[in-house]
This record gives sequence, structure tokens and C-alpha cells, in this order.
Amino acid sequence: MKYAVLKALVAKLSKETKINRISRVADSCLKVEFSREETYFFDLTRGHNSISKSEKTAQKEYKAPFDTSLSKCFSKCAVEKIELLESDKIIRIYTAVRLGYKEQKASLCLELTGKSANAVVLDDGGFILSALRYETSGVRDLRIGQKYAPPPPPPFAFSH
Repeated sequence: MKYAVLKALVAKLSKETKINRISRVADSCLKVEFSREETYFFDLTRGHNSISKSEKTAQKEYKAPFDTSLSKCFSKCAVEKIELLESDKIIRIYTAVRLGYKEQKASLCLELTGKSANAVVLDDGGFILSALRYETSGVRDLRIGQKYAPPPPPPFAFSH
């Protein structure tokens, strides 16, 4: 996926104010439903990342801890900000859910970086609540409770 395409998509999505639901519909595919008309499928298969508006596979229901986190943090929530990190192909969606008298903030990092494609749910302090794939390598540590560290940037700069 080209960086310029991601940049244009993030500019379009930045106008959205609400997320109805984010769920996993296949082993490595997330469905982000802003409204009935604006639904996107983020395929995070390692090495073959893509974003589409149409569903390619039959939907499956998952009940893993990652899916519970998605449901808890990203159902009927307000979108505060959507950004594309300058150093790499990482989309970060900041949200807030109002629960009575308190507000729960969270963010979702969609790493569309080829081999290390991943989705990570973070709290408002930047600590990992859940991830599609956990990683404990010499490069970075993706575990629950750890501070989020993005994958190492590519050895080149993206042209804008």
C-alpha cells in the first residue's frame, strides 16, 4: 500500500466523528464501521496489507481477549483524532467513550508495515491493553501493560 494513498484515506477519515463498532471478521482482518455508508476492512495479513470497502470473506465471530478489548473500547465511541504517523505506515485512531459520569479514552494503532502488520489497543497513557499479535523480540516488546513502541522506521523517507 502506498503512503500517499494512506495519507489521503486518513484525511478523509479525519472528518468522521463517531465509530459504531470495530470488530475482527477474519483471522487478520478488522472491520471499522464509522456509519452504515462508511465501513472499511483493514487486512493485516503479514506481507499483504490492504484496506478495502468491500468484504472479501465470510464474517466470523471471535471471542478472544483482543476482540473483547475492541468491543469494550470501540463500540459507539466518539472519534477525537485520526492520524498517520510521519515515520511509517501506522494509522492511529483516538477515541473516547462516555460512561455515565466518566470518560474512557483509548486508541487503536493499525500498523500496515508489511511484515510486522499488527493492531494494538492502547489506553490514554499509551500502555498496551491488547494486541492482535504479541511480540517479544530484540527489536521491540509488545505485551500487555508495556508502553507502546512503534516498529522500527524503514531506512528510507516516504515522499509526500
